[in-house]
Amino acid sequence: MTRQASKGKGPPEWITALLKKHFSPDMFEEIEGDLREQYEIKQENAGRLRANYQYLMEAIRHLRTYKSHSKMKFGHSRLLTNYLKVGFRNLIRQKSYSSINVVGLAVGIACVLLIYSFVSVELNFDRFHKNAEQIHRLQHIYSFVGAPIAPRMKEIYPEVEDFVRVHPWRENNRVMVGKDQIFYEDFLLADDNFFQVFSFELVKGEKATCLNDPSSLVISESKARQYFGDEDPIGKTIVAGQFWNGQDRELVVTGVFKDVPSHSHLQFDQVGSFKLIETDPQISIMDSWINDWIVSYLVLKPDADIKKIEADWPRLWLEHTELEWNAPFAIMPLEKIHLYSYDLVFDTAVRGNINQVRIFTAVGVMILVVAFINFVNLATARASKRSKEVGMRKALGAYRFQLVGQFLGEAAVITMAAIVLALVIVYVSLPTLETLAGTSLSGGFVNFTSLGVAILLLFIVTVLGAGGYPAFYLSSLQPTTILRSGKSNKSGKSIGRKGLVVFQFAVSIVLVVGVLVVFQQMNFMKNKSLGFNADRVVELDYGIRMPNSKWQTVHNQLTNIPGIETVMGTQLVPGDNAYNWGYKFEGDTENEHGEAWAGFYIGENFIEGLQLQVVKGRPFDANVNLDSANFMLNEAAWKQAIMRYGESWSDPIGKTIEYYTTNNGGRISLIKRGVVVGIIRDFHNRTLQNQIQPIVYHFINNPIKILVKIEGGRHEETLDAIESSWEQLGSTKPFNYSFVEDTFNDDYQTEDQFSSFLILFAGLALFIACLGLFGLASFTFQQRAKEVGIRKVLGASAGGIVELLSIDFLKLVGVAVLLAVPIAAFSFDRWLSNFAYRIDLSWYYFLLGAVGAALVALITVSLQSFKTASINPAKVLRND
Repeated sequence: MTRQASKGKGPPEWITALLKKHFSPDMFEEIEGDLREQYEIKQENAGRLRANYQYLMEAIRHLRTYKSHSKMKFGHSRLLTNYLKVGFRNLIRQKSYSSINVVGLAVGIACVLLIYSFVSVELNFDRFHKNAEQIHRLQHIYSFVGAPIAPRMKEIYPEVEDFVRVHPWRENNRVMVGKDQIFYEDFLLADDNFFQVFSFELVKGEKATCLNDPSSLVISESKARQYFGDEDPIGKTIVAGQFWNGQDRELVVTGVFKDVPSHSHLQFDQVGSFKLIETDPQISIMDSWINDWIVSYLVLKPDADIKKIEADWPRLWLEHTELEWNAPFAIMPLEKIHLYSYDLVFDTAVRGNINQVRIFTAVGVMILVVAFINFVNLATARASKRSKEVGMRKALGAYRFQLVGQFLGEAAVITMAAIVLALVIVYVSLPTLETLAGTSLSGGFVNFTSLGVAILLLFIVTVLGAGGYPAFYLSSLQPTTILRSGKSNKSGKSIGRKGLVVFQFAVSIVLVVGVLVVFQQMNFMKNKSLGFNADRVVELDYGIRMPNSKWQTVHNQLTNIPGIETVMGTQLVPGDNAYNWGYKFEGDTENEHGEAWAGFYIGENFIEGLQLQVVKGRPFDANVNLDSANFMLNEAAWKQAIMRYGESWSDPIGKTIEYYTTNNGGRISLIKRGVVVGIIRDFHNRTLQNQIQPIVYHFINNPIKILVKIEGGRHEETLDAIESSWEQLGSTKPFNYSFVEDTFNDDYQTEDQFSSFLILFAGLALFIACLGLFGLASFTFQQRAKEVGIRKVLGASAGGIVELLSIDFLKLVGVAVLLAVPIAAFSFDRWLSNFAYRIDLSWYYFLLGAVGAALVALITVSLQSFKTASINPAKVLRND
């Protein structure tokens, strides 16, 4: 009766009040909950008196340790050290689990850091200039504009504070230093305020005056050492051969600047003054609006309305040229030139591609998420095995904050180990990746503050993500609940882990499909017929325009060299950008000086030597004097002429075209009037990223470039013979050659690099996903060891058990395929839209990606399932 009467009454309130007074609310709630649970069990089994006694003793034990625990609470460094020590011991004890976690996370972090370095370099182009936000470049389909445009804009727009113009002089000029040293160099011509607008650092000379004189020359530190060694270069003289207007020029060094940073879109070693041109009475090109040959920059006020100036530019153009111009005008911020000018027809700047930056950023995030999922999956799976440990430690008096600290400490040890290993991987692999990228990636790590913050955030997120479940969930459970069931894990946790595995493989499949698509697109572009035969065709730059008599001499001398099949003269070669001038087609009644068409200048044997097909009329003939005034069109131009000027152009042969450009006064004038003599079948003058443009062909008999077709198997000896006779041919340039076919392949360099990096990162993502799958399968199969033992005793075969254990994981991969296919289709269809000529997204890309990922997953899981199926059932069942 007494026991029944006392049943249901709580512990003495004064003891509870004492505990509440000494402990914080969170700690009191935890201690009081544990003691009350023990009290109820004791009261039921032994009565209220003994329950009160036990409650009091337990309260005293907690109060006795209160002081030491309080000290521990405030001794953060000692407590943290203890957690890290225990975490490190667990890391050593669980070698398999730790290795998978550390390696997977390290590879993921290394990938992210390498992608971070690439993206950081690309996004920080030109940001070192002090007033970078105010500097903007004028551009349309070219990065070049007429020389008077920027000065005129400064006159009429109050938003324009200043301007500076430059011209990249890419002519490989002969430079004589003293009597003995000869170099071949490129120059940059610039306005005298160049070093005041841009923040290129001068180490010798004055920014305000170093380009004031027409003979001024400012050179880089490396060029100063090359020319003059350790001598002071200031005041030294060099002679630039045929530097301007065909004349040799003496240039005096007036300044030295630090070598241009690699993350500048302008790259140069020496800068001359535009005053050299302005003071030449024979030159009027500085007054021409329509000769696009100068790169112009505006310095705008911070609050300038850029859109307003852009919108007014066509009016300004028409006012000074009387020409309609249908191409878009743009004022491009300096900080965006590198990444956002990738679609210009012509640009001498170092160009990147914002789309590739975005893709790599997304890939980096996906790889990090895959690695993070591995860590979280394995941590939560392993935590379920530690539920009894948590229950025992709580029963023995461990507080929740201690358990939280312990689990987070273990996660911190693994994360720190992974970060250290990742840094080692980055250090070792960076030189190879820089070679692959063709640029310096180490510059992406220069900003140590942002890098350190990024690594710290990564560390915190990873520790909380991986250690959060065991730290906060398991430590919140009552010990009796855990010890009774021996489990803490809910079915939802297993479902969550499966969902994460699905996500991992979906990401991997998307990347694998991406690799297949990119590889096929690159293969398509490199192998598709360009419409002409560039095989064994070598380009030689003569340096100056040859009079017809000189060309005939050069042509005959080269033709007599054994191993040369054909010698062609030209001004432009496939891959060069056509010139845009005014062409007035017969039937055009609206435009006085015609419309802007692309013009391409070719010479003797060009059509025959490159095996271009003439589909109508005849090719140019060097023996017909009038052909220098006549024209040919490609098919695209012929079709456009029909659309614009009427059906009379259906028969184009004999139709008249007038050609207009600027005269010496800078005004538009008629240069020649001729007729169309033939139509050339369309061929790809530029890469397959671009549509074939309508082109008007001119015939010239005074070429500046030479194309030589060499017999097969005789490359080296023939090129040696050409080099031996090069000086006798009278060229002003050193002997340099390039294969036309290689020129086109060089244009795909950015896409090749993108393809290589995507293959690398897709492979690593799949490796990380399989590493996590291997660890998770190992854990799952350990849990099912007893089931396997029983099945083997009952006669199940090893193959049947392998199939049973593997099927669940393959189902997850199947779900990942269903998720990945539409994402991959959407993403890479958008990427392919950047190419004028592209492959179709065939179903077998997705099939191969899915089968490849499934096969790798099957091999990974089968290794573990076969190991589990091979266990001795007697050993498992005896130990259970």
